[in-house]
Amino acid sequence: MLINKVGYWMILIFEVLFIVVILYAIFIGWRDFNIVKNRFSKKVNIIINVIATVILLVI
Repeated sequence: MLINKVGYWMILIFEVLFIVVILYAIFIGWRDFNIVKNRFSKKVNIIINVIATVILLVI
């Protein structure tokens, strides 16, 4: 039961973060987003890969 609750909150947090990232990208524009992404490309790519993997596992 506890594991299910923890998993639920993890999914909820990831979904919120994912939505925030998308809204942030739209808000500042894709060009600025790409500049920021290039500066933090390694960290961003790792984070995106982790989030994408989690989302795929959840689905």
